[in-house]
Amino acid sequence: PNDDHPCHDIALGEKLLKDTYEAIRASPKWENTILLVTYDDPGGWYDHAPVPVGVPAPDNKTSFGPDKNVSFTWLGSRVPTLLISPWVPKGKVIHTPNGPREDSKYEHSSVSASLKEIFHLPNFLTKRDAWAGSFFSELSLEQPRWDTPVHLPNPPPPTKWNDNDNDDDDDDDDDN
Repeated sequence: PNDDHPCHDIALGEKLLKDTYEAIRASPKWENTILLVTYDDPGGWYDHAPVPVGVPAPDNKTSFGPDKNVSFTWLGSRVPTLLISPWVPKGKVIHTPNGPREDSKYEHSSVSASLKEIFHLPNFLTKRDAWAGSFFSELSLEQPRWDTPVHLPNPPPPTKWNDNDNDDDDDDDDDN
């Protein structure tokens, strides 16, 4: 349960992220590294931005769920993503990609679009990743940065609550 997903303690997820970053940062391969952390949902937070519609469907198939007419020509809510690399300018906040199309967005298919570009792969996997923005253009520095932190602050300690606790018994036997 060392993730940021409910019902897990997010302190454990933050510790995993800290440990992963520090291991990569300490590596002699740091200057050739991209750490991409993206989430699968917005975490229940309200988002004022409208959901983009009219985007390319990944393929020509429709959903096989209860509503068989879903064409997947829309995106879901925005999700947080961290792009960590010595090739990203300090303090950069990224909002929209620079192509490949004027209406391109960053979304989950941006991972495969980025891999295609970074590794010079011959083809996209779907119409969606051909449309999605690649993170590669965000690696815009001429030289890698070495002013990035070697160690991150410690997350708060995990809470003492766990699935085996009995929430109805709060008296710790001190009443005897």
